[in-house]
Amino acid sequence: MKMIKTLAAVSALAFSVNAFAASQGALTITGVVGNNTYLSLTSMGGNDANVDQTLNVDQIVNGTVTSKTFANIFHEVSNSTGGYKITVASAQAGELRGPGTAKVKYSLDYSSAKISIADCALTAACEASSGGLTAKTSSAVSVVVKATSTTAEIAALPSGTYSDVVTVTIAAQ
Repeated sequence: MKMIKTLAAVSALAFSVNAFAASQGALTITGVVGNNTYLSLTSMGGNDANVDQTLNVDQIVNGTVTSKTFANIFHEVSNSTGGYKITVASAQAGELRGPGTAKVKYSLDYSSAKISIADCALTAACEASSGGLTAKTSSAVSVVVKATSTTAEIAALPSGTYSDVVTVTIAAQ
């Protein structure tokens, strides 16, 4: 009786092994391409390490020049199929701050092949999205500064240095 039970157990085991055997199998291979979204800022002077520029505010307000190309972004790149978003933000709410409480209001234009931000007053962050992409893009971008203070406001300002820090951010969508 014991031999019959053992034989039955061995037969059942052999049957169950054959039930799971197959003549072919499938192997799924998955790969991931990482997000590659970046920009590089370069001053008009071509110095990559320093994008600081001096702006003659009086010339822009009173002279024949109404705006000045302040910096170029030579690489605005993203491989995100959802596109990307550019955000421009000012540390001083769109004002060049000078001696005491003196300030000059200004706006920025940011234009590339995929994104356009016009007359960004920078009182709040300005942003625009590229829309969906199917491939990596890289385009030169001009950042243009325009003083928006009036001639009378500029004439009443004390001499000195006026400054602000603008941060340009790119993020995949």
